[in-house]
Amino acid sequence: MSSRIFHLVKFEIENFRSIKKLSIVSLDDITVLVGPNGSGKSNILRALEWSTTPDPVSDIDLPFGKDISKEDVKVVLYFKILSSERFFELIMDSIKERFPFKLNDSIRLTPESGGKILEGAVFSKPTILGPKEFFEWGLDKPEEQGISAIRYLKVTKNGTGKIDIRVLDRDFKEVDLDVFESKLEKWLIASIKDLRKTLEEKVKEICLDTTVKIAKEKYKLSDEQLKSFMSNLPKNGNYNSLVKALLEHLKLTRGSFDSILNHQKTDTLSWVEYLKIQNHILQSLGNININNTQVQINVPGKQVTIYTHEILDNAKKALEEQLIPKIEGSTILRETLLDIIPRFVYLDQEMELKGTIKKTKDSWRETFKEYSKTDSEYLINYRLFSILPQFKIEDLDRLELGEARNKLENALIRFSRELINTYWSQERVRIDGINVAENEINLYIRDIDDNGDPIQSTIPERRSRGFKWHLAYLITIEYMRKLQNSVLLLDDPAVFLHERGQRDFLKALNTLSQDIQVIYTTHLPALFDENYLDRVYLIESKTEGNEKVTKKRRPWSNEEDILIAPVYHALGIDKLIVSNFKKVLFTEGISDKFVFEGIGAYYPIFHEWHIHPLFGGDNVKESKILRKIQMMRCLIRYTDEMEYYFILDGDMKQKVSEIDENGLRGRVILLGDENQELEDLIDKKTYLDCVLEYYKLVFSDNDEKRQAVIRVIQKITEQKATSKLSKQLKAELKSHDIDFSKTEISILIKRKLNRKEIPEDAIKEAVSFLLQAIGPEDTRL
Repeated sequence: MSSRIFHLVKFEIENFRSIKKLSIVSLDDITVLVGPNGSGKSNILRALEWSTTPDPVSDIDLPFGKDISKEDVKVVLYFKILSSERFFELIMDSIKERFPFKLNDSIRLTPESGGKILEGAVFSKPTILGPKEFFEWGLDKPEEQGISAIRYLKVTKNGTGKIDIRVLDRDFKEVDLDVFESKLEKWLIASIKDLRKTLEEKVKEICLDTTVKIAKEKYKLSDEQLKSFMSNLPKNGNYNSLVKALLEHLKLTRGSFDSILNHQKTDTLSWVEYLKIQNHILQSLGNININNTQVQINVPGKQVTIYTHEILDNAKKALEEQLIPKIEGSTILRETLLDIIPRFVYLDQEMELKGTIKKTKDSWRETFKEYSKTDSEYLINYRLFSILPQFKIEDLDRLELGEARNKLENALIRFSRELINTYWSQERVRIDGINVAENEINLYIRDIDDNGDPIQSTIPERRSRGFKWHLAYLITIEYMRKLQNSVLLLDDPAVFLHERGQRDFLKALNTLSQDIQVIYTTHLPALFDENYLDRVYLIESKTEGNEKVTKKRRPWSNEEDILIAPVYHALGIDKLIVSNFKKVLFTEGISDKFVFEGIGAYYPIFHEWHIHPLFGGDNVKESKILRKIQMMRCLIRYTDEMEYYFILDGDMKQKVSEIDENGLRGRVILLGDENQELEDLIDKKTYLDCVLEYYKLVFSDNDEKRQAVIRVIQKITEQKATSKLSKQLKAELKSHDIDFSKTEISILIKRKLNRKEIPEDAIKEAVSFLLQAIGPEDTRL
């Protein structure tokens, strides 16, 4: 099961570098951008990377030589929420991080307090509510009015750096957040069990953490000394006097806030009253005056002396940062949405695993923290050690050297077996032969034979450039799997790998994409999966007036017999189709290919067949189809081993019977009768639902067009078919100046079939015609 909460379904880019206006709709788990050098592929990735950062657009990213202001630069993102339950959990987790106090997972409402907190609610007995129940209490249709109604996030970033987030329902209408904001304020206050006690504990916690931090940094305490210091600190009189005085000055133990704190016991504390306490704490921090005394504690080999003013100054800063919520009362949810939107991670650099790691800080934990920075040359080592099974970086500090070495080596061997040798088929290797000293760790790459026995060892830096790149990226993408809410952007990956290594890398990406969405650019034929041509977009540089702008299109069209190189060559030209595959189903056009690929989710027998379109588009003239069939038959005659069928729409029946009946007999599968094509054999409601879903997304910002599509679908649903369904849709949509794309609907159907969001019954009629020829023996005619 995927761990993703969001899926990027659409993006729009305006006035960024060479991009004047470009949008891509209905993105898959993986999206592939192909095109020549200078087409602007990398500019798309750079725009996406920038879109969720707080930075304004840089001058280098503005269109060159044009009078474009930063306000004119814009990226719009649409994220589909895959699980409303987990989306809400993510919101609450983020709020808990921003809010300074620990919150209960549920609240208890009594008959007395329930109506005050949930206005108008009547409770005959004490009732316990979780946050989602609390938010949706009293709603007749929570799936339409509550948190569950939120289906999409729309994120708009302009060149000034401003990010605007809107929440949308299934029809892309904006959901009003004000009602949620009001309830959230009440939930936050009601879920604090004892505000007075909570405030006191937070102050004590901050004082302790501050004092320990000062002692550790000032006196360079070892782990043993630090442990002794922490155990003796609560016994120190001067330290306890400081904490008590701080609580007194903040008037948390007595004084004018007693009434508010006492009200909270009856669950009636309001957000306004809470903000009064917050403001009081802020003002009081500036007025505290405490005598400067020494806190002296003896630890093994040292005497630690810290002045109370030093503790107080640092504690006040920490109090301002931690005790006050990083949220405004009126924008809690909006602020939280900024935290949880997915971030784009852009990768294009060469990285490598280092064979020698030196401890540069007091502990390995601190050392690896330094290595985690993106500009560190040991970044891959940090990522590797962070994802090793049954091993933690802290083990290097906690365990004896011998025990730490054994645990690390076992983890590395398991990692090599489960990841490296799964996605690196050119040779068998493992990270092995390690040496763990007090201040240094050495790693080696060991070649192994088919029995798992070692052959030779080398340091990682001496391996081939391709292997070093592949290992670094395998580690990185496995590390990325553990980062929720990320979209991985890869700029021309795997260029240092042999074709077999590129295929291995594509296999790894396919696995990764179950948990993290991936968008990558490439020139490499091996990085195309012939079963997922629907993922591919061709990026081109076109001349408009006196400028070059980046455009996108699908790598096929009605006018072309072939697919655009390198996609065409990646899939194989017609002659290679004949020689490379034993079983081939030839479809009329590209849209049929996509539907049949999706059918394989229910009927695995289809995975045995390569599905190859005779043409790159649909609506091809009958005479052209027949000429292509005759050409393919001529090629096929040179092989005796190939099993093949031509799958044609039912309206081709008369034409097929007119030509060379003997040559085609038994090799043509007609779908339906003379008035049908594949789309007419799919359940009508299912097909129209897919049309509606696709065009709602296309016109997510155009309510007029969106409503027109809804009316068209309603009309066709209610009327009896008088012609092919695709012709009806084309004519009706054209009357509203909307072009109908049969291919894009087929792509959506394929993906929904693969996820089994379309029931098997919806495609049974279409499948029945095919199984007559290619199904199990007992189903064939």
